[in-house]
Amino acid sequence: MREVATMGKMIAVCGAPGSGKTTAALKIAEEIYYAKKGSVIFLSPDLNVPCLAFVFPNCKEEELYSVGVALDRTDIYREDVLRQMNHVKTMENFGFLGYKAGENKYSYPRPTEDKILNLFSILRELADYVIVDCADGLISSMAKSHADMLVQLITPDLKCMAYYSSNSGMFELGAENRIKVMNISDKDLFLPITEVANHFKGVDFTLPFSKALKQRGFKVAIIKHDPKDKAVFDTALNEFGEPKDSAKFFESGADVAVLSPKRTSIFKRADNTGLSDILGLFSEFDYLLIEGFKNLPLPRISVLRDEINDEYLGISDAFVTNLDDERLSPRFGLDDIENIIAWIDKNAKKV
Repeated sequence: MREVATMGKMIAVCGAPGSGKTTAALKIAEEIYYAKKGSVIFLSPDLNVPCLAFVFPNCKEEELYSVGVALDRTDIYREDVLRQMNHVKTMENFGFLGYKAGENKYSYPRPTEDKILNLFSILRELADYVIVDCADGLISSMAKSHADMLVQLITPDLKCMAYYSSNSGMFELGAENRIKVMNISDKDLFLPITEVANHFKGVDFTLPFSKALKQRGFKVAIIKHDPKDKAVFDTALNEFGEPKDSAKFFESGADVAVLSPKRTSIFKRADNTGLSDILGLFSEFDYLLIEGFKNLPLPRISVLRDEINDEYLGISDAFVTNLDDERLSPRFGLDDIENIIAWIDKNAKKV
């Protein structure tokens, strides 16, 4: 963690139970860690489902530390927080604060507002970014009002609408400090996406876009470019504190495939893998979405939010954006999924 006492940014992620909030918060933290090259602290104050139980599933109880211990002290200091920080060996300057399996709301006294504000201040001093996975309780409600940015995870169902209706008074940040993200589950064929988006007066992002294609009964394959070689096997340690076998096999120089009843993961070394080689990994699909690979001779649609990257103007055939700029043509809104699909149907290349 950084030593200088400059204040970091705090991002609160909230959503109804079952909305995918914790997964989204972890992904945001991971992306910021790799993209910003800074220090990150992930705080989960959830006592109903303590996060350390599934973030570190192979660690013994005595190997983990609880934020409750730090908050239980009369006065909370920087050293108290650092002692209760949990780390992943492969991610330097990335720390986890949360509760351990078996802990609940009766394990520790309820922290005072002053103590929680002091915790927030210490976390901002320790890290460039603090990601708070909001749940129930005073810590989460205070994070929603004191964060620099609030990410509201929205799902197209009545439970989500009821959650935000009942908790509307807890969101004190202005609209300019909120990002509304529609998270479309993969369980149902029909979901009232447009109706729920209208209820929330629009959303800033919809995840994932490929769900709209699946709703039409198509099989979708996605290829993501990883130019910085960040993709890794599961980095959680086994019961002996060592990397899992799949990671060790790959590091030894072998190509590795991990098969389970529902999915197959392949890690293969290839210096010059072409599109035809990649296509051979998929048995069949109706649509293939490729993220990155700017040099491939394929129709390209670029997503631009709030600002224009001139690098994409000359290589893009269409734009998804919230900007009104005549250079971005054809242009679709961030939520205009049907017209985006229509453009894909018209312009996609057969492979």
